[in-house]
Amino acid sequence: MKYFSLKAIAVIFTAMLMNSHLALAASTNSKANLFVVQDSRFAVAEHDALLSKVVIDQLQTDDKLMGYIQVSNRNGAISISGKVDSVSMIFRIFEITKDLPGVEKVDVSQLDT
Repeated sequence: MKYFSLKAIAVIFTAMLMNSHLALAASTNSKANLFVVQDSRFAVAEHDALLSKVVIDQLQTDDKLMGYIQVSNRNGAISISGKVDSVSMIFRIFEITKDLPGVEKVDVSQLDT
């Protein structure tokens, strides 16, 4: 019987989780340029989940955005992390998100190119 270290199991689980998120995102975005998922590591209030969905929907409708990002929200403070193709996309994501109703603050400091 083969034994795996805890770190190896965590890496495998993370890869599986990301693949399931990618499949879900690809199914909701026909162009598949931008994969956007909601951060589900922590329990969130219903109003936070709804606002996150609005943010995700808005970002997915933009044809110029490309990459893989994760959206989390707590009381209107939106945090977006992940990887996009250029710095201009980070600015575009910020501009799209900041003007949405219910958004109090936008943090894109965890976005990378």
